[in-house]
Amino acid sequence: MCDGTVLRADVYRPVGRGPWPVLLMRLPYGKQMPLLAAAFDPLAAARRGFMVVIQDTRGRFASEGEWEPLTYEESDGYDTVRWAAALPGANGSVGMLGAGYFGNTQWMAALSKPPELKAIAPMVTWSDPDDGLWTRGGAIELGTTVTWSLLHGADTLMRRHRTDPAALVAGLGGGPVAAGRAGPARGTGRLRRQLVGELGGRRPASLPRTPHHYESGQRVNRYHGRGVAITGAAQGLGLAMATRFAAEGATVALADVNEEALTDAAGTITDAHDAKPRTDVVDVTDSAQVDAWITGVTVDLGRLDVPVNNAGIIRDNRVEDITDDDWHAVIDVSLTGGFQTH
Repeated sequence: MCDGTVLRADVYRPVGRGPWPVLLMRLPYGKQMPLLAAAFDPLAAARRGFMVVIQDTRGRFASEGEWEPLTYEESDGYDTVRWAAALPGANGSVGMLGAGYFGNTQWMAALSKPPELKAIAPMVTWSDPDDGLWTRGGAIELGTTVTWSLLHGADTLMRRHRTDPAALVAGLGGGPVAAGRAGPARGTGRLRRQLVGELGGRRPASLPRTPHHYESGQRVNRYHGRGVAITGAAQGLGLAMATRFAAEGATVALADVNEEALTDAAGTITDAHDAKPRTDVVDVTDSAQVDAWITGVTVDLGRLDVPVNNAGIIRDNRVEDITDDDWHAVIDVSLTGGFQTH
């Protein structure tokens, strides 16, 4: 990049000498992430005469630099487009594609107007980050920013503590290290606190601030006395959200199909915030179970202010390898379950 930072990419070239047009994707999720091939197959594109470049954005996975969402994507996008257009075998024309964050990397590259960029195809993304991405109606959009930030936490911590295994285990919430062995990894409280402060509350410098800007580390008791019910709450993002709501004073009800994980999740929240949540084993594909759970939570808590449908599953297969059972399981939990819990 223009500041000397090295961003790394995988390049897929067709057979022959070219020249070929370039398809560029810039993403923070890992240039070899398994689910990428389900939406876009770089080998298939190369067979059709395109040179494909898939790049880790600054501060992510194989690329150098510090990870600050959206802060560098305009300048890095400009430099990357110009670099990709000059690769051996390229014909000087670059198109960009991708969904979500790497839809935004396209918008920001286009703002910088590199002459070689001929087309962009952003999907499932925002044209205005202040309309549902970072803020919604002037209020910080924690529902998006906190969970999305937590999703990126493991790589952030592994990069930071790559030479210190004990610090990495501690950062991931794994407890103390004794005699070279980590303590039991129970909960994500430390991970949540670290990442929400560093990523979820930070607004990219390249976006204009609003009077409602949420300063990093700000904590207020905004949900005191309110009832929050979360599905898929036994681990991962569901547990992280439940922990955050409990920290903000909410009474939390957790639902999941994994009873053992639910017990552990409740223990994590109780240990961190001295507040014992309600737990229920609920299969979101069963409408009767969902109805009984919502009714029970409302009666038990006396109110239900924030229902959160987090239950969902994926099958890490290429589209052509997904079985009928896999397909129906994903649809039943992620789509039918989502409908029934709303």
